[in-house]
Amino acid sequence: MLLFRSITLIILSFSPYLAKAQVPADLSSLVLSKKAKELIDQKQFENAIPYLKELLTRFPKDALQHYYYGVCMIETGADLNTALDYLSFCEGYDVPVDIYYYIGLAHHRLYQFDAALKNYQMFKLEGAKSSHRDISINKEIKMLEFAPGFMAEVYKPKVTQKILFKSNDSIALLYAANGFSISVKPRNLMSALDISSGERFYYCDAPNNEYLYFSGFGNSKNKGKDIFRIKKTELNNGNPENIGSPVNTSGDEDFPFFDSKTNTLYFSSRGDRLGLGAYDIYKSVFNQVKKEWSNPELLPFPINTVYDDYLYVKDDAGKWILMLSNREGPSEHKHFYQLYAPATWTKQAGVARSEWLKIQTMAVNTDNVAFAEKANPIKQLVKTDSIINKTQPDVKSTEKEDKTLVVNPLNQDSPIQSKSKEADYYYYINQALTLQVKSDSIQRKINLKRRKIKFKLKYIKWRSSLQHFKNKPIHFMLRPGNWNLLKASQLK
Repeated sequence: MLLFRSITLIILSFSPYLAKAQVPADLSSLVLSKKAKELIDQKQFENAIPYLKELLTRFPKDALQHYYYGVCMIETGADLNTALDYLSFCEGYDVPVDIYYYIGLAHHRLYQFDAALKNYQMFKLEGAKSSHRDISINKEIKMLEFAPGFMAEVYKPKVTQKILFKSNDSIALLYAANGFSISVKPRNLMSALDISSGERFYYCDAPNNEYLYFSGFGNSKNKGKDIFRIKKTELNNGNPENIGSPVNTSGDEDFPFFDSKTNTLYFSSRGDRLGLGAYDIYKSVFNQVKKEWSNPELLPFPINTVYDDYLYVKDDAGKWILMLSNREGPSEHKHFYQLYAPATWTKQAGVARSEWLKIQTMAVNTDNVAFAEKANPIKQLVKTDSIINKTQPDVKSTEKEDKTLVVNPLNQDSPIQSKSKEADYYYYINQALTLQVKSDSIQRKINLKRRKIKFKLKYIKWRSSLQHFKNKPIHFMLRPGNWNLLKASQLK
């Protein structure tokens, strides 16, 4: 008779989940715009959406507000097709060049790889130094070239349960009797950089493991997070060992779990290796004789998706898998997935692209729910708001502060009768914004035509460069005067 082990998940909430901000109707447009931009710069995209909605109500043809709203929809995991509509509206207008990146990202997450590749290349051509954030566009392009072949075969795991986990929550304990555990990394194993970063670090462990594996910055942030290990007998006085390449790269490696029965390390990475999304899950086998790690192998779809996939842990009996991913919803919202071991997965080739979005959600298999409940899967979720992170912004207090800045609503026909000159100033600013939105958009249409012509000219120049360089010696192509043509020839 098989004995199934219970798994308990306890989550401590370090701050209450922030509800969407309610925007007072009497806020001036200047204050709305300023507040929305501040929230976007702070990457609080979900809280910026109400402000942008109000701005779009007042200025339905404002391209910049369409751009920011489309960006926030993508960053919060909203309807990607609707986000594309908003971004397409302002394409060619005077908006940040990031628009091509975000259009490409939306297509990327819809598994429309050709359209994504086209927009990523356009972003690279127009200027990959983004005004919004630093984006490694070359890596994105390589992933899109790699993805179609990788997606030729997909799996359909048997999922028994999903649990929502928010970034404001902290995993306190995940435990399976005689199985694995996930706990917060002890302070004595944290470097000075780990502590100063303010990030939460976790370690995943099983009782039979000789070493404890965990991630951290070590003594330098230049190479991102690396994976370290230390003997359990030396936890109090030993020095952690960086396991080195080929596991660690110049990017981030995180959430390691070592299966001692197969000598296999499972970990997430967004380093210089091919994958589908930012964080992907890999495995590497340790050779006990040679004392070296094998080249990491990317786990199949839908364990890995175009979103961030972090954690992959096996129970000691090899019957259950627990993983963590943000594929459903905003990037700060993640789900724990409990599924049966890979031996039960169904492998399929030639699956239609339209089915990939359905498969990646890893819906709970209702045929297995009754059995899973008897098997005691993740059955207990405990949250507490007793610990509050005081550094998190207070939405109510923020709104109250905004109200004190309100001088005049946009839809008033005359300035507020006030002794304050600031009131008149904001009134005339609002009137100027209104006239600007209602004015003719000829210049923006010219910009659109100009960008299209510029792109066509660069394309023609690239095509002509192929004939120009044909049969030319290598020293001719390497002359400084020809470098621009060589760069243009990189365009596909």
